[in-house]
Amino acid sequence: MPIPALLIAMIVLSGSFHASLQASSLKQSAQVEKSIINNAQISQVVVDKSAEEMVQLQKEVDALNAEISNLEVYEGHLAALVESQNTELSGLYLQLNEITETRQSVIPLMYEMLDGLAVHIDNDMPIREQARKLRLNNLTALMTESGVSDAEKYRRILEAYQIELDYVNKLGTYTGLLNIDGAKRQVELLYLGHVSFIARSIDAQHYWVWKQSKNEWVALDEDNNSALNEAYLVANKTTIPSLLMLPLSLQQETK
Repeated sequence: MPIPALLIAMIVLSGSFHASLQASSLKQSAQVEKSIINNAQISQVVVDKSAEEMVQLQKEVDALNAEISNLEVYEGHLAALVESQNTELSGLYLQLNEITETRQSVIPLMYEMLDGLAVHIDNDMPIREQARKLRLNNLTALMTESGVSDAEKYRRILEAYQIELDYVNKLGTYTGLLNIDGAKRQVELLYLGHVSFIARSIDAQHYWVWKQSKNEWVALDEDNNSALNEAYLVANKTTIPSLLMLPLSLQQETK
């Protein structure tokens, strides 16, 4: 029995619809698959980026931990340093207290030394008398100078004592103005320690010896001029040293 044309048309349309439906389904499936793949790729990118961020964060964490460790070591170092400085500071405070106590005892000692120096100069032979008294006056004024340390003041006083000691041990000459026989004379003075103190006129014709017991200058005989002149040559280093025959200034006077 022949198939009616309408049925055939319906079958054809049905097949065509079914094919179209299958094509549409395949297309949707392909799109879904593509979307899944794209999402998977995006997810992988996100995962990779997150992994990189995690690695970077871990590096930063490790760096911070290392820095914290270094800071802990440095903190320990500072603590030890502060403790050492505190110990040193305590020592300095102790030294300052000791210096204060020492200063309280040194200052009176320096004034006593100056008083002793003044007494010595007044009772000693008048060797370089003006220079010695001027030095003493300067030292006395120096004691109240706030800009000069106590150590420097003490050093200067010791220096003055050393100069006084040199007058005892040395042979020397200098020029000066003396009041002799009621007249002021420009003379050349020679001293041999504290044994002999001589004055000579500028023309080398007259000589005097200081007599400590009389506290005055006494004229010497002209017979001694040659020996005395030799002493001046030796003192001025213009001739070789030799045995000197000098009158004594400390000789006890007989009545």
